[in-house]
Amino acid sequence: MNKPEYAVTHRVCAAIRGLLIALKQEPHMRVHIGLAVLVLSPSIFISIPSVHVLILSVALILIIVLELVNTAIEATVDLITQSYSTQAKLAKDVAASAVLVMASATISLAIFIYAPAMYNLSIGVLFGH
Repeated sequence: MNKPEYAVTHRVCAAIRGLLIALKQEPHMRVHIGLAVLVLSPSIFISIPSVHVLILSVALILIIVLELVNTAIEATVDLITQSYSTQAKLAKDVAASAVLVMASATISLAIFIYAPAMYNLSIGVLFGH
C-alpha cells in the first residue's frame, strides 16, 4: 500500500496542529513557553547586546524543540509497548534528559548574559550612578 502524497500546505498544517496539541496536552510545554517569555522579558528593559538576546532566544527555542521531540518519543514508546519495559523506560528517560541538559545550559547562559547588566543596574540604584 502506497502512502498518499500530501501538499506542502497540508504538511505545514499538520505540524502546526502537532504544536497546538503539544501545548494543550503537555504541561511541560506550557511551562517551557512561560519560562521562555519570563527569561526574555528583562531584555526589553535592560540594555544587553542584540546578539546575546539572539543566542538566548535560540537556546530557549531548542528547549521547546527538544520537548516536542521528547513528547513524540514518549507517544511512540507508549504506542509500541503496553507493558513495562526497561528499554522503553530508557528511551523515555534519555529523551527527557536531553530537555534537562538543554534547560540547564540555558539557565547558565541566561545568568552569564544577565549578570553583568544586573550588577551594573544594582550599582546604579545603590550608589546613584
